[in-house]
Amino acid sequence: MDDRDVATPSVISTTDEIKQERIRQMNRSVRLQRIWMLCVLSMMLFFVWVYLANPQLRDLERKLTWSLQFSLRDKLGKSPDLDPRLRILVFDDSTVQKFKRSQINFKEWAALLSFVDRHRPAHVYVDKIFSLLDDEQAIVSESLQTMSNLRSSVSVGSFTSSREIPGREKLLLQSSHFRARNYLADEKTDRSDTEVAQFVAESGLKDRSKAFAYGPIKELQEIFTQGHIDYPFPNQVFPMYSLGSNQVLPALGLSGQKNLRIESNGLSVGGKTIPVTSRGTMLVNWISPAKMYARAESFSSAFAAMRKGTLWDKIPEGSHVLILPLGYTGNVDFKDSPYGSQPAGFVPASVINSALGKKWISDFQYNAQLLMMLVLIAGCLSFFKGTFSWLILFAGLASISAGGLYGFVNVSVDVPWVAGLIFFGVTGIALIAFGSLWESRREQLLNRFEEDYERLEKEEKRAQKELKDAAKVASALMPENVPQWPGFEISGFHRSMSEASGDWYFFERSSSGRFAHFVLFDISGHGVQAALVVSGCKTILSMLRLTGSDVFENKDFLTSYAEKVNTVLYAHGQGGHTATMLGLTYDFETEKLYYINCGHPFPILHSTSGNKIEPLMMMPGDPLGFNETLSVALKTRQLRIGESLIAHSDGVPMTRSKIIIRKYFKECEHTSLISARRLQEAIVKHCRKENVEVPEDDVSLVVLRRTA
Repeated sequence: MDDRDVATPSVISTTDEIKQERIRQMNRSVRLQRIWMLCVLSMMLFFVWVYLANPQLRDLERKLTWSLQFSLRDKLGKSPDLDPRLRILVFDDSTVQKFKRSQINFKEWAALLSFVDRHRPAHVYVDKIFSLLDDEQAIVSESLQTMSNLRSSVSVGSFTSSREIPGREKLLLQSSHFRARNYLADEKTDRSDTEVAQFVAESGLKDRSKAFAYGPIKELQEIFTQGHIDYPFPNQVFPMYSLGSNQVLPALGLSGQKNLRIESNGLSVGGKTIPVTSRGTMLVNWISPAKMYARAESFSSAFAAMRKGTLWDKIPEGSHVLILPLGYTGNVDFKDSPYGSQPAGFVPASVINSALGKKWISDFQYNAQLLMMLVLIAGCLSFFKGTFSWLILFAGLASISAGGLYGFVNVSVDVPWVAGLIFFGVTGIALIAFGSLWESRREQLLNRFEEDYERLEKEEKRAQKELKDAAKVASALMPENVPQWPGFEISGFHRSMSEASGDWYFFERSSSGRFAHFVLFDISGHGVQAALVVSGCKTILSMLRLTGSDVFENKDFLTSYAEKVNTVLYAHGQGGHTATMLGLTYDFETEKLYYINCGHPFPILHSTSGNKIEPLMMMPGDPLGFNETLSVALKTRQLRIGESLIAHSDGVPMTRSKIIIRKYFKECEHTSLISARRLQEAIVKHCRKENVEVPEDDVSLVVLRRTA
């Protein structure tokens, strides 16, 4: 009997290959998109660093946004009002018309300050340097005497310069007005000069120790205190300078604050810290010009009240009086502000008002964290698709604008929301736009995949049909059924790796019955190629059968057949199509076994002499189709009753099956002879259990046992 087992074919689908290729392309597209996203984020974070490292860019942003922010604050009624303690005297247009000149002389200054002093103000600020005097010496001396008798403290203007200015009066820094101890808390005044210097350095004051400080004439420097009127950056003023040697110079608007203190983290007024920018400047909390002019009184009104000799109700006791000598049309001392060009005196006016009301504009302290966070949030937009991503982008832009304006109007915090809009918007637009391009590319890949899939699906269906047809054809190439030879028991097993097997064997008996032939082929390769070679071998056998039965009446049939197969294989393959062959011929008259081996694994022989299990050794010839000519020798030996011959292909390494074979023949010593079929089944079972079969190879096993 014959036992056939055809394995399920292992066919690589071209559809799967295309699918894997498209998956690789899409994965590469995703990787490239992520790399692009990281490049955009890195570039934008670099620009954030550039923005933060250049305060000029922040100044430009304020120049663009402060007009809007101050205007919105005014319209919503959130602007600070002028503190009632602040009083402003302005040399305005009406004063120019009344005096017929653009300034008052030194004597008139003495009279005006004396008149203001009679009202017992908390402090008087004069936005003037007094570096030039145009009166006679006698008048100047008399005026200086009048000013020295003032009971109120008066601050006048001063300034610093990185270069020396010939002809200017330098400040006498040895004066007590400049001592840093004046601005220390009571518990810190007993510190040594070294400790005071270190404390001032730790406070972060602007260092102007190498600059030149200029102010009023020397005679006035002992009478009046000085406050600088420098305006180094638009809308910003340094609250206090460090002039070295424990000497400091406050801004004019802060010079009259009795509770101005130097702290370890900056300056404070009335216990509230003055917020500063990264440069150490304070932002000017500008007051609306309309409010300024509504509160301001002209010099002419003050002089009119002075002539009456009575107190003036416009200057209540304890007020802070700011005198602005340049408030008329046409003067050149104007500064840029959110409300346009304004008299420079409005800068100290805004500072004084902030100090009195403790209402400052603070710079947002987490600009770096905010801008980097906005860039990273914009990076998340790459995970959204289509219109939704654009909606989120616009919602984010609106939220940034609203948050920045709200912070300024309601909390007086200056947030860099325009920079936030730029960084968030540019990052988001770049990622969304290029994300759309990547998405479009992926859509194209998907469309191509669908097209290829449909095309290959048709090809696969066609290939499957061809494989089914091939299976039908291959069934004709299967090894032949084992025959019934007298005195022999034969059992065969075959398992094909695919529809078309590369193993093939056949049995042939001469018409006279004297000779019985068995041939086993193992074709190189698998599948269709091997099937074609099998077909060629079988065709040659069929042609021999057609020539007549005499061809099998000869023990030399094996060599003749091998030579013909070798000629055909070599002619068509030039060594590329080869096959191993094991041939057996049994002569029933002489009881001899003739055999040849063309590169095939040695069969296993169980000899009754000594109960040996050993390979049927011989010098094997070359595989068929390897050379143009075939050199093979026909060997012979006796095959006795009880001896078994196990022929196999290289799909079963029989050397590892000797254990089961010995066990089988050992059983034969104590029982009647069991069949060749049982031996074949035991070997197959052992191979499957022990996993000794060569993977992905055809398997053939034939057992021939002489029984009589």
